[in-house]
Amino acid sequence: MTDTDSAKSICRIIFANQFFLNEPQRCSELYYQAVRMKTLPKIISFIQNRILPSVKDIRLIEASHRFSVTDDNFSQAVDLSCYGEGVQRIFFISLLFASARDGVLLIDEFENSVHVDMLKDFAVFIHSLSKEFNVQVFLTSHSKECIDAFVENLPEDDVMCCALVCGNNRIRQYIGRIFRKLVSTSDTDLRRAK
Repeated sequence: MTDTDSAKSICRIIFANQFFLNEPQRCSELYYQAVRMKTLPKIISFIQNRILPSVKDIRLIEASHRFSVTDDNFSQAVDLSCYGEGVQRIFFISLLFASARDGVLLIDEFENSVHVDMLKDFAVFIHSLSKEFNVQVFLTSHSKECIDAFVENLPEDDVMCCALVCGNNRIRQYIGRIFRKLVSTSDTDLRRAK
């Protein structure tokens, strides 16, 4: 095999789906990178301001690779798994950005477990992290509400939407400004693209 036959990465690539929470060692590495890059306080602040005001801190317990939450509603710290899957997913997706710095982040089914009322705020937060860490984010979603949260709340030049068109193996692409107009005038749904 020659050098030209091998795969080479030109930037960091991080992939996450709904199952990556089952990889405690990986979550620990993501946490350490977020601490090193001083992202953890921003993540906790987002959770406090938008989801659970009673949460004060989230720390990794090294021996168990588990996360301990200091919450005013409990007399002792509790495991992060005591909270809903949406809170856990928001926390872990947010941790990804420091590790993906100057690279690409692929998130499958972004909206999975995240309450529909949180999608707008979370989309804006994800956008701020992507700007801070210079990360290009690719999301997949079956949720119109999720797609609309990004299209309607982020700068037009920072969004592109694609739809896989069934039957003819095509991909339809819409730049943010055009798709925003389609959403506002006709409530366009990418799932029905032809």
